[in-house]
Amino acid sequence: MKAKKELSKIKRKNAKLYPIYKMFAWDLLFFYSIEFLFYTITKKLTASEVLIINGFYLLFRILMQIPAVAITDFFGKRKSIILGNILITLYILILIICPGAISVIIADLIFSLRI
Repeated sequence: MKAKKELSKIKRKNAKLYPIYKMFAWDLLFFYSIEFLFYTITKKLTASEVLIINGFYLLFRILMQIPAVAITDFFGKRKSIILGNILITLYILILIICPGAISVIIADLIFSLRI
C-alpha cells in the first residue's frame, strides 16, 4: 500500500517535470538561430548550404517518423526519452568532431530518429 502511494507521488512529480524538460529541449526558435551561427561561423558553411542541410533534416524527419514511433512503441516512453537523449549526444559529438557539410547531414539523420 505504501509503495503504491510513493509510486503515485513519483509519477505526479514526473508529470510536473516533463513539460519543463520538453520546453527546454524543444525550443526551436532559440536553438535555430544559434545553430545557424554555429554552421556559418564554426563549420564555415555558407547560408545556402545551411538551408540545404535544413531541407535534408526536414526530409529525414518525415522519413524517420514511422521508425521513431516503432522504437517508442517497442521500448516504452521512458526508455525512448533516454534513447533520444543518447541520439542527441551522438548528434552533438558528430557536429563537434567531424568537419564539413556531409557530416552535418549524417548527424541530422541521426538526430531525426529521436522522438
